[in-house]
Amino acid sequence: HRSHSLSAQAGLLFTVLFFDVRTLQSDVPAMREIVNRHFADAWVVAYALGFTADLLAMWAPYTAAREALCSVITPASVKELCKMHLQRLSETREQLAEYLLEGALTQEIAMTRTSALLS
Repeated sequence: HRSHSLSAQAGLLFTVLFFDVRTLQSDVPAMREIVNRHFADAWVVAYALGFTADLLAMWAPYTAAREALCSVITPASVKELCKMHLQRLSETREQLAEYLLEGALTQEIAMTRTSALLS
């Protein structure tokens, strides 16, 4: 998934942007590009080990950042994300049910299929 693969960059970018408040406040084109690339479907960002930030709250005081977020967070986009995550959750539950049968998850299967089980 694209947002997961860019999450480390997004966390770093979130932190670095506070050193350039002008961009957060008034550079609308730059903030739209940043939000579209890194934060279009992930509005809570992990920026350090164990620390997260809600972009809607953290960027509320900054005009350009707030406008860029509001352009991607719409009722339709939220519905679509919910629909996608519900579908993926049901698929994951089905896959998990195969391993939750008595005797299905043995040490041998866990060792040979580790990458498949964790992906």
